[in-house]
Amino acid sequence: GSSNNVYGWFQQKVPGSGPVTVIYYNNNRPSGIPSRFSGSTSGTTGTLTITGVQAKDKAVYFCGGEYSSSDAATVT
Repeated sequence: GSSNNVYGWFQQKVPGSGPVTVIYYNNNRPSGIPSRFSGSTSGTTGTLTITGVQAKDKAVYFCGGEYSSSDAATVT
C-alpha cells in the first residue's frame, strides 16, 4: 500500500532521564549529534544506523513515528 511515514530516534543513556533526539524527520541530526548516527526509510521501514559504534553510544534507543499507511510500520 501507499505510505507517508516520518520517524525520529531518541537516545536514553540513564533510566528515568529525559531522552536525547539523535535523528528527526527520518534522516536529520540535531546540532551536536555525531555524523556516525544516521537514519533512513524504505517504504514502511525506518532504520537507525550507528557507524563505528563507540562505548559511549551504549543506551536504550527509542523510535517515534507518525505514519499514514495501509501497511504496518517497521523499525530496525
